Amino acid sequence: MASFLIKRTVKTSKIIKVVKVKDNSYEFKPKTGSVKKLIVTDPLIIQKILVVKFSNAIDKLAKKIYYFINIGETDDTDSGILLGEINRLRGILLNKYQKYLNKMQEEYFLEQLRMLELQLRSSQFNFNYHDEYIQEERRSRGGK
Repeated sequence: MASFLIKRTVKTSKIIKVVKVKDNSYEFKPKTGSVKKLIVTDPLIIQKILVVKFSNAIDKLAKKIYYFINIGETDDTDSGILLGEINRLRGILLNKYQKYLNKMQEEYFLEQLRMLELQLRSSQFNFNYHDEYIQEERRSRGGK
């Protein structure tokens, strides 16, 4: 795949040179600006972009999980959706971003996902245990 470096003036656009894109380049679409697609070939820049992108995704997920834990009224479908989101992010990290991140960054993000999953599962267990305890209390009072 060939890419072009274009020099743009007010009236015309000129092609300066043709650049061959490497296989280990990262392509993304910036949210702002007039650029539709950007291809980055420098590994350090790719790492920084992905670290920011993945950190933001984990932060959003953590906020959802903490809201879920603190709201009190929960059901299994909400926790299932959040566990699915954790697994989706883990899959993206291992399948898509693994070749761009170094081992330390990958382990750091996997550890964050594991901690979020453990917090979610432990809160789910506590809620289920609490619900069973309340139901048992109601049964014992109703029988007397």
